[in-house]
Amino acid sequence: MIGRRLTLRDVPGVSVSILRHAAALLTRSYQRTVGALAVIRDDDGRVLLVRTAYPPRLWNLPGGRLERGETPGGGLRREVREETGLDVAVGDLLLVHVRAAAVSFVFDCRIIGGRPEPGAGEIRALRWVSPDQIEQLSAPVRLTLRAALGAIGDRPRHLF
Repeated sequence: MIGRRLTLRDVPGVSVSILRHAAALLTRSYQRTVGALAVIRDDDGRVLLVRTAYPPRLWNLPGGRLERGETPGGGLRREVREETGLDVAVGDLLLVHVRAAAVSFVFDCRIIGGRPEPGAGEIRALRWVSPDQIEQLSAPVRLTLRAALGAIGDRPRHLF
């Protein structure tokens, strides 16, 4: 696991992120969040996860909400770089995960540069998990990851 402690320098970034999201919810400037998530595997088949610095501090796939006008691939590259310090090539769409308040596009990604380091403010730690450790993860990420890994080399799937 690669981790770091939150510092006072992280407070402005986390605060701005929370305020933007709260303002958007309160003003109803978006009805459904659209995001993208990355399945990044190493040579041993392990998958990279990030642990958020804000509650509920769960492990999840790297990625996040797309900015206005951003493509899923472009937004995902930005989010992965911000959260992990890694540059990725965005590959096949593996899964479209639809929930009441959000739609997430899950892509197969490959590392093409950068160094793994938790992003300041948002991310507390990075962790590689092997396929046999997936069952130990929280239900939402376990189900998403299981479906996404099952779709590699297949056509995109929908998880409702």
